[in-house]
Amino acid sequence: MEHRHDHTNFLVDLLGRLGPPIFAATLLGCLLEDRLVPSHLIIMGIGVIFIAFHHWYNFHRIQKS
Repeated sequence: MEHRHDHTNFLVDLLGRLGPPIFAATLLGCLLEDRLVPSHLIIMGIGVIFIAFHHWYNFHRIQKS
């Protein structure tokens, strides 16, 4: 008897939870420093990528039955 679990992959869930605070903390750091350095853009980009991947995995990928 096969038992199927319909739940989000751990890594996808972790990335989805880490993305918003990474983006927000870096944005806040930029605003408090009153300057934008390339490393801030890279870190904010990573946060957005994590958020987008989580969204794509949960809502847009083709489910295999």
